[in-house]
Amino acid sequence: MNEAVDKVLERISNISIDVFRLIVRIWLAYTFIPAGWQKLMAGQEKWLWLGTQMQYFGIYFWPVAWGLAAACAEFFGGISLLLGLGTRVGAFFISCVMVVALVMHITNGDPFWGVWIVPLQCLIFGLFVIKVGGGRYSLDHYLVQRANNIT
Repeated sequence: MNEAVDKVLERISNISIDVFRLIVRIWLAYTFIPAGWQKLMAGQEKWLWLGTQMQYFGIYFWPVAWGLAAACAEFFGGISLLLGLGTRVGAFFISCVMVVALVMHITNGDPFWGVWIVPLQCLIFGLFVIKVGGGRYSLDHYLVQRANNIT
């Protein structure tokens, strides 16, 4: 009897973890797809501003390219997280952008509440997704399962 109960509880626990992974991915996608799209559509002036934030890391060359890369990381990383395709890669690039944003806000002396808590939260959730992956409800999982069934 205990074995049956343990199996049911383990199954519920696994489903709950996968649902939590899905919720985190959807929340990050909801945050970054529109933000990245807005930055992509804003053009070179916005990319220049974004790219100059690399100065906090001692990088002063190609600011427009860095800004475009940040906008693409947010937009395409958000799509990646939404679909669960290349989940860890998308989360990695979003986390990189959040490190830059966090350093910028802290260096500028911005307040924690309402300003740099947002990139901190996104960084934490991004690192979580890098660690645990997309879960059962992702295209990554589906494609791996399909590849395993073919071979």
